[in-house]
Amino acid sequence: MKRIDTKDVWGEQGVGPRRLLHANQSIYVSFDAGYVGKLNDRTFSAEGIRQAGSYPEGMAFSNGLIVANSDRGRGNASIGFIEMLSFPSLNRVTSDLLICPTDILLINGGQYYLDKGTVDKDGNQIQTGVRSMRRGEIVNVMDATLFTRVNGRLFVVNAPKTIPETPVTFGYYDTDTQSSGTFDADGLENPSAMGFDEIDRRVYVACNGKDGNSGYVNIYSVEGKLVRRVETESHPIAFAVSYGSEEVE
Repeated sequence: MKRIDTKDVWGEQGVGPRRLLHANQSIYVSFDAGYVGKLNDRTFSAEGIRQAGSYPEGMAFSNGLIVANSDRGRGNASIGFIEMLSFPSLNRVTSDLLICPTDILLINGGQYYLDKGTVDKDGNQIQTGVRSMRRGEIVNVMDATLFTRVNGRLFVVNAPKTIPETPVTFGYYDTDTQSSGTFDADGLENPSAMGFDEIDRRVYVACNGKDGNSGYVNIYSVEGKLVRRVETESHPIAFAVSYGSEEVE
């Protein structure tokens, strides 16, 4: 295992690593300081660092690096586009609809941003949702606090933190037809993460239970039907899929 101290490599610009992305034979790291660093994926040597925006989080790659600059919901959020042929080149798109974008998914040539919104004076989470870029404009797609890519669809869960509680919803958005629908959300209590396994074609939704401390994962088919529920330790927050390998002659 190779360990890299990002502050040693990039100084104060490399403080507070947030997200990683492996793409284009490089590893990209976003930092709280407002920068994205680039590492060679073989040697792990630094190949540059570029200012991205305020509190950059999730990233995606499509003819260049796309960065969700969350600004932690303080009014200066943006989507950054960094040209790869000239890593220092940066363009940013802003919109009143961008409150706190944290994640990016690319589906069928489209870009979809998960926005965690902000908190009102009463402590309620508001203005959450999926946004997209159409003809250079940011548009609202649907309400959501979690999303994952399932073939050509977005599967979404909407469960903003509010008092009284907002009923949890579970559904999809078809990026080809720009249509949406809902699934049965019964059993989704305090959902915290979503993921999709492309091999077994199952959708996973992690939950913290009604009391906030009873961890479990609901597993769904690509038709949105509950397949089974698996108990976990408390507070599941992320997924990773590991595939086995076998040597053959």
